[in-house]
Amino acid sequence: LESATPFCTMVATAGSSEQESQHASELLEAVLADEQLAALAERQRVGESLEELCIRFSRARPKSLEKALEMLKANMRHREERQILDAAKIPALKVLGGEEQFRLYMEQIPHALLGRDNLDRPVIYKNFTNIKLWDLEAVGITIDDAVRYNEWLTERLAFSMGHTGQWTLIVDIANMSLGQCMSTKHLSYCKGLAVNDADHYPERLGSLFIINAPFVFSKSFGIIKSWLDEKTQKKIQLLGTDDWKARVAECMDPAILPRELGGQTEMSLKGLCPSFESETSL
Repeated sequence: LESATPFCTMVATAGSSEQESQHASELLEAVLADEQLAALAERQRVGESLEELCIRFSRARPKSLEKALEMLKANMRHREERQILDAAKIPALKVLGGEEQFRLYMEQIPHALLGRDNLDRPVIYKNFTNIKLWDLEAVGITIDDAVRYNEWLTERLAFSMGHTGQWTLIVDIANMSLGQCMSTKHLSYCKGLAVNDADHYPERLGSLFIINAPFVFSKSFGIIKSWLDEKTQKKIQLLGTDDWKARVAECMDPAILPRELGGQTEMSLKGLCPSFESETSL
């Protein structure tokens, strides 16, 4: 029997145990005991409290304080070395390398911040229907470049919510061909996204809806799931063309969806890209 509780609510209300709270407290103590790490975390946490930061990483590595601490350290080093906060101030066009690259990327992977779901989490939409990474490579955008752009986008999404809480992701793969689904370039790109998000944005994903999934995507999905931990897998719903609307409507007002999906949102980077005047200054 299907649960009457909306999927996004069911996932979000998985409560924290006393053991989990203790684990997070121990991680916080370990961070504060390391002056260099504490200073680094203070620079990088932005709107997130140090306590919230430690809760996220302790949840990502719940069975080992040492692994949670090492994960947090590695993330802080990554953010410093990549200058993530400074990079987040750069407009999308410059991140991708220029007008031609930006135009083609947006044609192949259009994306937008739609609004908020019923749990007040930001909802981001990405459409992969037209993805052909070999065409992006022809204008100088490598797979690594595409993964780095996604990290920029993810950081911008974090800024849109004050670096606190979680987000909801809608991935549209309508009419994707078998060649697109099983392309080694596309699978390599997907693995890059999965690894980067898991390593550097743990516990940020609230729910992921993969919609309009064609039958030919099933094998690819099996491969992609193998790169994800069990907790992340439980946050994903794979939905076809006939059942996604009702499931998504349980978690958000359908009016926030793109016009192409029957909603009212125009596709743009408003609310994400700092080149928009309405964007809050970093």
